[in-house]
Formats: sequence, structure tokens, C-alpha cells
Amino acid sequence: FAAGILLNTSELLNKDIYAATGWYTPTDIVNAVEKFSGKKTTYNEVPDETFRSFLPDAIAHELMQTFMLVRDYAYYGPGGDKILAESLKYVAEKPTTLEEFVAKSGPY
Repeated sequence: FAAGILLNTSELLNKDIYAATGWYTPTDIVNAVEKFSGKKTTYNEVPDETFRSFLPDAIAHELMQTFMLVRDYAYYGPGGDKILAESLKYVAEKPTTLEEFVAKSGPY
């Protein structure tokens, strides 16, 4: 992403660039892991307070607020999918997709 920005500085000045390859849900991740591992995989969301109980008190509130914002509004916020699509036009090298990453990360 950095190379693409440097190569297109004048065009991208004062614009946001989102460094990601796509929007992935827990289901997307589970499906990719199952596809390349051949093993049944599940995602189990636990209630916020249950998850928070596993965190150190010093960071629990702030980290939970961050996770809840991402869950409720997406990582980049409303409209982020459009900016992400635009950002991908400027990458100098094709970024690794979720499926490519999972395929390379085995054996499982």
C-alpha cells in the first residue's frame, strides 16, 4: 500500500487509503479454514461481558469498546467498503487475500 501511495502522491493527496484486501466476517474466516484444512471449524460468539471477563482489568473497558465499535460499525466505519475498493486500485503489488493467507499457513 505504501508503494502505491508514493507512486500516486499527487492523485491521493488528502484522500484516505484503507490497507486491507477485503471485508471478512467470522463466517468467511471459518469457511476459508475449513476449505484448506479439511476440518470442521466453528465460530462461537460469546456475550460481551463473558469475553471481557478474560481480559486484564487495566485494558478491558477500552478493548471491549474497540471490539464493539468494529462489530457494530465495521473496521473503517460506514461507507468504508467503497473507500477500500478505491484504495485497492492503487496498490503496487496485489495484496494477499484471506484464502491465499490461509492456504499458505498450513499444514493444519
